[in-house]
Amino acid sequence: MLANWREDYNTVRPHSQLDDMPPRPLSFHQPQAMKNGNSPFEGIQKGGARQAQRMLLIIASRVDLARKAAA
Repeated sequence: MLANWREDYNTVRPHSQLDDMPPRPLSFHQPQAMKNGNSPFEGIQKGGARQAQRMLLIIASRVDLARKAAA
């Protein structure tokens, strides 16, 4: 039961910090540097980097949705 909840929470349920989008689809849009464990935000304070990362993920997901809608 806990495994089902965790799966739903981490893949399906919308999260307010992700502009009410589920986290799993956003994880596919990470820049390559983030997938490799390198931060593209080196030198930026951690709070600012987290906010910038969220914005990049939101923008990337919306661009992908727009491309799918146009196809």
